[in-house]
Amino acid sequence: VQNLKEQMYRYRYEYIKDKADCETLIEEHRNIIKGLKECDVAYVRQAMHEHLNNQMEGVRMAIRSWEKDAQGLALAQAQKRPQLSS
Repeated sequence: VQNLKEQMYRYRYEYIKDKADCETLIEEHRNIIKGLKECDVAYVRQAMHEHLNNQMEGVRMAIRSWEKDAQGLALAQAQKRPQLSS
């Protein structure tokens, strides 16, 4: 569980590096706080649902990007290796 927790932290950290994503996160947190202050359970539930879905999608996109980068790196390294002749 601790290993998964650390991995998720890393992905979430990468997600907030983008200024546009950071602005979205701030707005989502403002919405959650607004609902809490107003004691509006339905509003908080919806705001949390939206926030968590956006977080999951952000993590998915980060993972896909890293996988794509890793595949590109592996391909580039394979192309640099000398070819063995038979």
